[in-house]
Amino acid sequence: MLDGLRSGARGAARRPGRRGPRTPPRLTATRALLHRISDDATVAASNRLAAQLTGRAEVTLVCRAPVGPGAQWVAVDLRDPSVRSPCATADTARMLALYRERGYRSLTDRDGLLLLHRP
Repeated sequence: MLDGLRSGARGAARRPGRRGPRTPPRLTATRALLHRISDDATVAASNRLAAQLTGRAEVTLVCRAPVGPGAQWVAVDLRDPSVRSPCATADTARMLALYRERGYRSLTDRDGLLLLHRP
């Protein structure tokens, strides 16, 4: 009887034409942005994006002043509520302006997702 319940539960979860839950567009866009950043790169990032990069890149928070020439990449999600802490919104905005003044090219600027690259 337990096997029948298990198979019924599995069958109920599957619907013809569906392969599982749909990935939200925002998550898809965030993954695409992060995928553009090369492994072993230096990155200045907002809090939640930084956490997704630490396993493959050298990451600092975007609100901190750059050391030396600065990070190769800047990745920020302005819609992320954690962008206010540990970095104040004003500090993040100030640093983004500094990176742009230094000639960083904007590769993505859509829906609050920003990706800048050092020339």
